[in-house]
Amino acid sequence: MNVLLIGGGGREHALAWKLSESPLVDPLYAAPGNPGIARHGRCVDIDVDDAARLLDFAARERIDLTVVGPEAPLVAGLADRFADRGLHAGPALRDGNLVTAGGRVLGVTAVGADLGTAIARADAAVKQIHFEGMQYRTDIGRAKEYARGTVRG
Repeated sequence: MNVLLIGGGGREHALAWKLSESPLVDPLYAAPGNPGIARHGRCVDIDVDDAARLLDFAARERIDLTVVGPEAPLVAGLADRFADRGLHAGPALRDGNLVTAGGRVLGVTAVGADLGTAIARADAAVKQIHFEGMQYRTDIGRAKEYARGTVRG
């Protein structure tokens, strides 16, 4: 499976390390990656904010799965841009299980009438995903609420 990992920080290094251990992943690309990630896959010089080049690369290399590490590209609509090019069909519920519906972008997103509703829906979606060693946070996306003092600890 051709995999593209987007990002170049410590989180992406950990993802690259674990992805590279799978016999199903070959090759593993990282954009932009870093020297540590380069030990596990091939780094490509594409910035996380350059959606057009990421899309072109994914199409050209026939990427089967894109893993987005940083939140900023997701917030900027990268998953939607991939969907527009037919590179993402999103998750679906099948027989009570959350499965890929042919999608190729891994990143939990949710829409709501307000930020609190969207966060609650994203948190609920994450809680339906299970794999060995899984860890997740439920405070991401709440920075504005904390800064405004409308949410406590």
